[in-house]
Amino acid sequence: MYSEKLGKIMKGYENPKPFTPTTGKVIKESPLQISVFEGKVIIYPDMMIKTKGLSLQVGDKVLVIPDRFGNKWYIISEVE
Repeated sequence: MYSEKLGKIMKGYENPKPFTPTTGKVIKESPLQISVFEGKVIIYPDMMIKTKGLSLQVGDKVLVIPDRFGNKWYIISEVE
């Protein structure tokens, strides 16, 4: 009985898709904030590891790569 109920619940469950490299948009310079997934996720300074010498301004698009949990984001470079 219990396993049938659990099976029905799990049938509708979708495993989360893994994060992959994507582009983000700088929405604030100080402190730096980057929007990804059309504004659904905001990357704050304590969540990012930024490449040295990268100077970003509001509106810049950047290549970001998340760790496997989406807790830390590597800010790689500016892109067009």
